[in-house]
Amino acid sequence: INKGTGQGVIVGMPIVAGDGLVGKVTEASRTRATITLIDSPGLGVGVRTERSREEAVTQGRSGDRLLRLGFIDNPRSPIAEGELLFTAGVVGSAYPPDIPVARVVRIDRDRGDLDPDILAEPLVDLDKLLFVKALRWAPTNATVPGGG
Repeated sequence: INKGTGQGVIVGMPIVAGDGLVGKVTEASRTRATITLIDSPGLGVGVRTERSREEAVTQGRSGDRLLRLGFIDNPRSPIAEGELLFTAGVVGSAYPPDIPVARVVRIDRDRGDLDPDILAEPLVDLDKLLFVKALRWAPTNATVPGGG
């Protein structure tokens, strides 16, 4: 992005667009900053599901924009296609709670697997970003699980 530390943008800041989470700042100079997008394989986002409120972590996949849902608290929870995912905002989280992230688009529950294979599509069109906003967020402001 064309803003940097001279304008208050620092490494670690969450980045959002109108529809939800885009990623976070991973490099910053005085006049520019680099954002790592939520679908990058090396970036995980702590999320919770809309209905069942299960916590999990999104994982980017090489070659497409879909996110894989991993580290699900309860792999047998009734997560459904179409369900929205929001940032979890647990203690120490890199993101504030309740930012829209993605929508579940596919669930494969193979009998032999312990965890279902759940794929979600980011709510923000990551290929057509024009304007983004950097959020001032200190991870110590996160909520305690179950505490709101």
